[in-house]
Amino acid sequence: MTREIGHPHVDLLFDALSDHRRRQILTYMHTSREDSFNFDDLVQIIANQNNETSDVSQKQRKRVKLTLHHRHLPKLDDAGLIEYDHRNGDIRYRGTADSELIDIPKLLNSTNESAGSLDQLK
Repeated sequence: MTREIGHPHVDLLFDALSDHRRRQILTYMHTSREDSFNFDDLVQIIANQNNETSDVSQKQRKRVKLTLHHRHLPKLDDAGLIEYDHRNGDIRYRGTADSELIDIPKLLNSTNESAGSLDQLK
């Protein structure tokens, strides 16, 4: 008999961090001196980071805008890493959440405690 090791919060965190664009967003927010961001400003910053020239086309900007709004920011919000208000475009970085991410062994240990010891899974 096999049991799945996992905790919903841990699964959401790993899912959120599985994409390079979401890691790029979090890295930008983490290194910024701000904790609140405007959606349109973030779109421009991310579009510029992914473009080798300083000229970002309208098409590139729109693609970044759509993927941030519909995919990346909601996933980061679901994982508790940011708060995203899609109605007004306000984004708040929740820097306290990254303390869980830095200590992955501690995070995994808390998962194992809630699921039972690894010896019980054999």
